[in-house]
Amino acid sequence: PAAFRRWKGVDPISLFDAEVERIEPDDGKSCIPGQLAAEAAKCHAVVLWLDCDREGENICYEVLETVVPNLAPHNRLRAPPLPQNPKEFD
Repeated sequence: PAAFRRWKGVDPISLFDAEVERIEPDDGKSCIPGQLAAEAAKCHAVVLWLDCDREGENICYEVLETVVPNLAPHNRLRAPPLPQNPKEFD
């Protein structure tokens, strides 16, 4: 929100409860979501490395909203069950 855009006029504690505002550049005409969806169709997994702050977290969720529904189908790999008896590890 506009009230939080001034560095010197905002109490930092209030930022923890501030509402996140989604702003799309170019009035939503950006081609980035389409590009992400097209790339996701060729992948089985996605790894995101973003800043560890609220903005980075919000970007991560926005990317996942576009990418996850478009990921290529794949067989899930599962680890074998662990033995019940610790002596079976040997």
